[in-house]
Amino acid sequence: MSDMLNKTPWHLWVIGLLALIWNAYPAYDFVMTMMHGANYMGNLPPEQVAYFEATPNWAKAFWAAGGWGGLIGSLLLLLRSKWAHYAFIVSLIGVAGSLVYTYGLSDGGRISGTNGAILWTVIAVIAGFLALYSRAMVRKGVLR
Repeated sequence: MSDMLNKTPWHLWVIGLLALIWNAYPAYDFVMTMMHGANYMGNLPPEQVAYFEATPNWAKAFWAAGGWGGLIGSLLLLLRSKWAHYAFIVSLIGVAGSLVYTYGLSDGGRISGTNGAILWTVIAVIAGFLALYSRAMVRKGVLR
C-alpha cells in the first residue's frame, strides 16, 4: 500500500478529490431533476422547469453521461484505474452533447442567460482538463 502512495504524485490526490466534489453535484442534479423532487424543482422558475420537462430523452442521456461519467471517472482516478480516462471521455462527450442541445437546438441558452453560459464554459473546460489529465496519468503509468 505504501508503495502505491509513494509512486502516486500528490497532484493526483488533489485533482481526484476536487474532481469528485465537482462531479458529485451534476449527478445529484440529474437524479433530483429526473425524480421531479418538489423541494428541488420548487426553487426553479416555471420556465426552467418547463424546459427540463420538454427536454428529449436523447439530450437527457447526454446530460447523464456528462455528470455520471465525471463522477465515475473521479472515483476511478482516485483508485488509480486507467478506466478513469475512458469515463472522463464519456463525460466530455456528454458535456458536448448537452451544449449542442442547450445552445444549438433549444432555447436553453436564453433561459440560462449569461451566468449559464459562464457556467457551461467552466464545465467544458474542466471536463476537457480531466480527460487530458487522466490520459497523461495513463501514459506515465500512474493509472493502470
